[in-house]
Amino acid sequence: QSAGYSQRQVGDLYRAIEDRFHALPGVMKVGIASYTPMEDNNNGWGVYVQGKPDPNLNSSYIKANAEYFDSVGTRVVTGRGFTVQDTAMAPGVAVVNEAFVHAYFKPGENPIGQHFGNSQEGAGDLEIVGIVEDTAYQSATWKDHRMYFVPLMQRPRSAKYTIDEDENMYAGGIVLETSRPVPEMEE
Repeated sequence: QSAGYSQRQVGDLYRAIEDRFHALPGVMKVGIASYTPMEDNNNGWGVYVQGKPDPNLNSSYIKANAEYFDSVGTRVVTGRGFTVQDTAMAPGVAVVNEAFVHAYFKPGENPIGQHFGNSQEGAGDLEIVGIVEDTAYQSATWKDHRMYFVPLMQRPRSAKYTIDEDENMYAGGIVLETSRPVPEMEE
């Protein structure tokens, strides 16, 4: 448990956090994620693209909500970002960055609709639905950083652990996009 919430309860908690922040004047977007840009930390996993040989590469993995990309200013360049319909019960989806595309796909190959996962058995767990621009995460100077993003409440279908054992369900950061300075948040 984290802050008294089990993994099964955090979805309701995240919706309540979003609603409370949205109720504040000036708050436009509420991004909730496992890690945020320049935090100098995030998870990395091996990636297995369905139907392709194992390139023996790792990519950083971030769980995020539907407003995350807008709140941090990361532009979706192809496809779509997450929506509120990308729930725990919906098919597994992922958004990848441009460096991920260059590492795992040939020039001109369309990654949208392709499937991958973090194990050979799980290579069909996630369908790529969007591509975002490369963004600095751990360091402003770290270039070509392969990343993929998964909806906050989704878990790999091939996971061999229960939701109660899944520490990846917990968010680590909140990022707000505001229309103006909001000094009352600092009180």
